[in-house]
Amino acid sequence: RTRASNLLARVDDLADRVCAEANVDRWNRARKGNSRRSHPISADHPD
Repeated sequence: RTRASNLLARVDDLADRVCAEANVDRWNRARKGNSRRSHPISADHPD
């Protein structure tokens, strides 16, 4: 492979990793929000 294609492959890999981490972060935040909303005590006494 040429140096340019190696660089492109590395950039693609990095972009995939960043997207995956962003998705996990968004999913964790959504799950936290859902669990807080469905928790009976939090619903009666919101923060």
